[in-house]
Amino acid sequence: MVLNNITSNAATGPETRPMTGYVLRPAVRAGPAPAGMFTAAEYKEVEQYYREQPPTPLHSLPELARRLGIAELLLKDESSRAGLNAFKILGVDFALSRLRRDGRLSQGTVLACATDGNHGRAVARTAARMGLASHVYLPSQASRARIQAIAGEGAEVHITDGNYDDAVRQAARDAGQNGWLAVSDTSWPGYEEVPRMIMCGYTQLIMEASRQWTAPPDAVLVQAGVGGLACAVGSWFAQQYGQWRPYLICCQAERSACIVAAARGGAPVALQGSLETLMDCLSAGEVSHSAWPFIHAVYDAYMAVADDRAVEAAGLLRQAGIGAGFSGACGLASLLALVKEEPLEPLRLASGVGEATRVLLILTEGPVPG
Repeated sequence: MVLNNITSNAATGPETRPMTGYVLRPAVRAGPAPAGMFTAAEYKEVEQYYREQPPTPLHSLPELARRLGIAELLLKDESSRAGLNAFKILGVDFALSRLRRDGRLSQGTVLACATDGNHGRAVARTAARMGLASHVYLPSQASRARIQAIAGEGAEVHITDGNYDDAVRQAARDAGQNGWLAVSDTSWPGYEEVPRMIMCGYTQLIMEASRQWTAPPDAVLVQAGVGGLACAVGSWFAQQYGQWRPYLICCQAERSACIVAAARGGAPVALQGSLETLMDCLSAGEVSHSAWPFIHAVYDAYMAVADDRAVEAAGLLRQAGIGAGFSGACGLASLLALVKEEPLEPLRLASGVGEATRVLLILTEGPVPG
């Protein structure tokens, strides 16, 4: 495979500062129940598409729940979804199958995307299965293991001189110039259809979980980079439960907490400079354009968590016999911070997380290949 280095033309701003803390938004419960992004028919279409695929596990972790002082801890484990170590294939496979069904993919179609790792590998895997060429763009800080995993799927890999958002812009430019199809899991004005289909595909994991739990959770913590999964999960809970939905917390790595910053200011912002974090698949400086309104409408709170909590969380999961990458462990890292850190007490009280609470987390990524 060809490994290309690209110098980005994007302007860089001041160095990103860690976005610590949390944001509470009690107003989301004050008005009518918000609508999610998708229709009942779209959820049915996703379920039908994946009806033959075995579900990933939903673990109950009683010992860890006891240590955290909660009633039950449920973990939807996406570490082996369809032979990959992350959930991203759900969105890519569903979206590309819809495009092929509609006659918008031919054998000459070339796919392009940007990634921090898992989305790009999913695009490369699905492209190879469909007999299509693919180009995958990664930020300069991407690990060698992630690069090799994507190249091993048959993609042509390009390393950009910049962060994830620079890679997104470069992939979009090159796709436009070369007549390739951009398959992005983040959106911007004028480019929304494919990311929407990808997010719709993600809803399969929460629909599976709903068939696996004995009772719905009281609180759900969902990690976010650009916000696609957070939008998908929040939209489903809004559609299914309305005002009776669980308390929803959107969690991010503190060094790339673009959604926390957006919630704090009430509008999307673009974080600049280095976004490096051990939770590298969450390293993004801009929330997805089409995901943000739905995230803003349904989430009760937003929080940023430090890398050391992700290390602790991955270790606790390993002790429980579950392998996790640091990005995948972000939900548990955030829960650890929530129950342990005194400055988060107002969020803990607002969420009601305590000895009677059932909490749902999503393990979005298993151990990184290599």
